[in-house]
Amino acid sequence: MKNMILGMMIIFWGVSFSFSQQKQDTKKAYSVKSKNEAVVAEKKVFYETPKNNIQDLSSDELVIKASSNDPVERRRAIMDMVNTRDLKYVAVIEKYLEDENKIVKLSAIEALGVLRSQASANKIVEILSKTTDDDIKNSCIIALSYMPKLENPKIMAEIALKDKNDLIRISAIRTLGAFGINLIEDEIIKILEDKKSSNSLKVAAINYLSSIKSEKSKDLFKKLLKNEDNSIRVASIRAIGDMQIKDYITELRVLSGENIPEIQLEAAYSLAKMGDNFALDSIYKYLDSSNPVYRDIGLNIIGMVGDEKSIKILEEKISKTTDESFKSYLQFTREKIKSRVGEK
Repeated sequence: MKNMILGMMIIFWGVSFSFSQQKQDTKKAYSVKSKNEAVVAEKKVFYETPKNNIQDLSSDELVIKASSNDPVERRRAIMDMVNTRDLKYVAVIEKYLEDENKIVKLSAIEALGVLRSQASANKIVEILSKTTDDDIKNSCIIALSYMPKLENPKIMAEIALKDKNDLIRISAIRTLGAFGINLIEDEIIKILEDKKSSNSLKVAAINYLSSIKSEKSKDLFKKLLKNEDNSIRVASIRAIGDMQIKDYITELRVLSGENIPEIQLEAAYSLAKMGDNFALDSIYKYLDSSNPVYRDIGLNIIGMVGDEKSIKILEEKISKTTDESFKSYLQFTREKIKSRVGEK
């Protein structure tokens, strides 16, 4: 049950690049420039160290609530502070990193992560280095993953390689990969080569190696394309696409002909990342899929490498669909292709 709860926490965090994440990334890409500007502005707000101190807030309603003897009230007050997105509460929340109640402590750790308080990072790292509680470890790792930079990555690396709980190791590996920290490249490769490693740990290892652009792993990714576990195959296909390993285009073309949607779509998507439209004809069928994730990923691929034929197919779908949201997505993709084709 404990591992189940921890697993759910990691799943909700989601630092893995799944089909659903691809769907979100596709839609976010529509306004990359404006959103990047928003992120820059957001970072400026969140990363500056607050000058307020606890005494300045002695009469603040939320600070008073957080002083309650009731842990439920303390936790609720911390959550309310986070919801304000006001960094003046950082110093207050830090007090509860050592709260005697575990739930309050977890809330404080997670709150500082949500607020992206880099000034609190060392305190969270210290807790991570000392705790034996898996829930607290995972909360610390997730909180640190939200920071603009990772303090003392050696501690995270040690957990990624040596922790007894695979779920904790996966969380740590994902975080190191997200920051592009290559301290454990060789050790992670050994995890992939070890037959005793769990499949979920191997998937995290592949994602890590892809994130750090591991040249040493290229041949290993190719070998894993034939693995019996589909999650490992999908992760390897994605890694090849993300790293633009054009030497393996032939292998990806073969995989794009498979009948397993996850394999076919991932292979076609990786090919599209490299500007190859070989799988295009096999992707049109997903426009009629009852699975919205398959449908949107298929449409994304078509938008990336579609041609004149794609435009005609999209126009037909636009004329028939009654789903206004999907229709706008179809129209956007059609115009995207028109713009690209017209430039040739």
